[in-house]
Amino acid sequence: MILKRWAFMSVMVMAGCLVGVLGCNYICNKMQVPTALQLLIVMMSFLSSMVLAYAAGLKLFPPTEEETIRPEVPRQPWAWLRPRGEGLRSGYPLNKSHVILGRDVKCDVMVNHHSVSRRHAEIVRLAEGFLFRDLGGKNGCFVNGQRVQEYLLQEGDVIAVGDVQLNFEAPRRPQAAQLEEAEHLSVSQLLSPEALPLDGGDFQGSGPLPVNDEGTEVWRRPE
Repeated sequence: MILKRWAFMSVMVMAGCLVGVLGCNYICNKMQVPTALQLLIVMMSFLSSMVLAYAAGLKLFPPTEEETIRPEVPRQPWAWLRPRGEGLRSGYPLNKSHVILGRDVKCDVMVNHHSVSRRHAEIVRLAEGFLFRDLGGKNGCFVNGQRVQEYLLQEGDVIAVGDVQLNFEAPRRPQAAQLEEAEHLSVSQLLSPEALPLDGGDFQGSGPLPVNDEGTEVWRRPE
């Protein structure tokens, strides 16, 4: 459908341009027309043909549901490093599979502090999570106050490269939507015993129903 619409619109635009050129030549044969005015006539014919072609194309070849409905693409959940203390950046997104932390300007997370080595540590994204690894920084790497060589980070961990501390925040996963109440019952719910209201004696083989002192409804599966 899209190809048909664009083909129709292209033909209409070319026809409009041809009409504009022929009309301009006809006018020039009758009278002297400045070059600027000739260009203006052709341009107006081109724009008019585009508008008419677009409107006619939508009328003859209306968009399908596949064209009008755009699927929602969920945002990629990222982990974050949040610096602790004042006067620092708001945070560093861990949006790559391999992130280098250090004082070098080429590092993915640049930490400009004298206690941090040029290439101090790295964070590698694995299937199990985010692995924090020491790259031989002179002042070491720490997680929650303990010196480590490698450590699989968890939500809320405090890592330290040199004297700089950062909070690790795990990716935020979208929560599943909550199910609606009674007006959106599934087939299994409709076929469950609780969904079959019985009035005593309407079904064969059903015994007397228990008495409810509070007057609420009582439900029972037929045998």
